[in-house]
This record gives sequence, structure tokens and C-alpha cells, in this order.
Amino acid sequence: HKHGEWSFFGEDGALQSKGQFEEGKKQGKWKHYAATGWKYEVKMFEKGKRILPHFTYFENGQLNSKKTIDSLQTWYESSVLNSVLLRRNGEDKGKCVQYWPNGVKAREFFESQRNRNLDYDDYWDTTGVKINRYKFSQLRWELELTEWLPDYN
Repeated sequence: HKHGEWSFFGEDGALQSKGQFEEGKKQGKWKHYAATGWKYEVKMFEKGKRILPHFTYFENGQLNSKKTIDSLQTWYESSVLNSVLLRRNGEDKGKCVQYWPNGVKAREFFESQRNRNLDYDDYWDTTGVKINRYKFSQLRWELELTEWLPDYN
């Protein structure tokens, strides 16, 4: 059985990943590296099974994403927050807020069902002025109407 700290290398000799084994199973923090040597991902393991949190990084070392049981957060490479998804029951559904690169809220929506139907979907311009709001029933009706209307172009 593998035990202790291990490192894995590609055919070119570049470090690909490193982490701990306990009784032959991955345990704790595992770091993954690009061929050019930068850390692009950190995964967590418990008795060989992936658990949260999970992190990804930009080449400059800035955090790109962080996934926990409660949320999924992403950032622009400039370190400005890109989006926050409040996860429900450990799944990627729930309230999501997205931001413009200048930090102003761009979109907010809520997904309560697994089938990607949105309960509401709001949009803002880059100055923070609310542009539109859709409710699920309105989106559904507009889609049905669009499919029914002939294309005159």
C-alpha cells in the first residue's frame, strides 16, 4: 500500500500532482500542476473519495474558483468576484449572482429544479441599472410564442 507523501511526474519530468496516501488511498489536500509548473487545482480527499472544498487557480496564482458544500464562487483573473452560487443540498442549483468585471451586479437568478428551469432571472447593466426581470412562467410563454410565430426574415 502507498503511504505518506507522493509526487507524480509526467514523461517530461514535470511535476503533475502531489499529496498524501493513507493505507493506499488519497487523503487530504492534493495539488495538481500544469506542464509549465503552476498550481492550477487543489482537490481534497477523504479515504480515497473526493470531498469539498475544491479550488482552481489562474496561472498568476490568483484564485479562480472555490466550491464548498454551500457555495460555488468564481473570480476574474483581476481578483474581482465573478459569481456566487448558493448551493442547495450540495447541488449546483439555487440562487446565483453574477458580476461585471467592474464589480457591479450583472445578473441574479434562482434555480429550484434540477431541470434548469429558472424561477426568476434579473439583469443589470454595467452601471448597476436594472434592465429586465423574467419569471419562469413569462420565459416559458415567450419561448412558446417564439416557436409559434413564423420567421419573416
